[in-house]
Amino acid sequence: MEVLFCLLNATGAKDTLWLVLDSDALPLVDNNNPGFDPQFGEYPIELDPEGFNVWTPGGIGIFLKTFALPLNYYPGATIYANNYVLPITLSWDTALFRAPVLLQNIIGPINAPLLNNDYFFNYHANLGWPSYCMLYDTQVEMPWFSWGSQDQFPLMCTMSRGWGNPLSSSNILPSPRPLKLYPNPMQDLLRVESTSAWYEAIVLDAQGKVVLQVRYTAVQPGLDVSRLPAGAYILHLVDVAGEKIGAEKFVKH
Repeated sequence: MEVLFCLLNATGAKDTLWLVLDSDALPLVDNNNPGFDPQFGEYPIELDPEGFNVWTPGGIGIFLKTFALPLNYYPGATIYANNYVLPITLSWDTALFRAPVLLQNIIGPINAPLLNNDYFFNYHANLGWPSYCMLYDTQVEMPWFSWGSQDQFPLMCTMSRGWGNPLSSSNILPSPRPLKLYPNPMQDLLRVESTSAWYEAIVLDAQGKVVLQVRYTAVQPGLDVSRLPAGAYILHLVDVAGEKIGAEKFVKH
């Protein structure tokens, strides 16, 4: 169960961040010793000093693109970014909010996935939320603002559980899966099923760097990723007009 945050700034630069809940994830020891889980793609990374970077801290001087927590934790992360130009469009996948195992968990479902900073403070006050509630959309624009810090970062993401009305499929927006990858995890050949005709596949590594670009051919059985090292990746599909069809995470053994 995971949430993918995708941030696109005014220059067209894009970066991503994963928040993962899994019963096999290591518990958080403390802020300086989180206990990294490479099986979920969680390990320290180096920031590109010139590029647009998005990360969550994993301790003093440690930067993470994936933050993995055990299933019974209250998930959340503080999102940081640098080398960006506002406005930024932040989008997210709501799959984690709808995960059946959370609805059955004794701790309770996620009722209030919220974004909060000086800009979003009291954003959804008229709906009873103290900040921006991610149940009402799948993306939001983050422009420049003239009060408080005048900075969109750090951006706090918190996901409260076990209070208010339980979530159901009627409470939130649907999160359709426009593409399916299998087998996942895999070794050499990644098969792709898409609801739309795709023209190009772009694979990014955990640092957000493009490591593979493949144009569609009718005879190809799948994507040959045998030359990629083991690890976690994100596949983006685009159509012939260059419009994004969807993105999915996959793991190569």
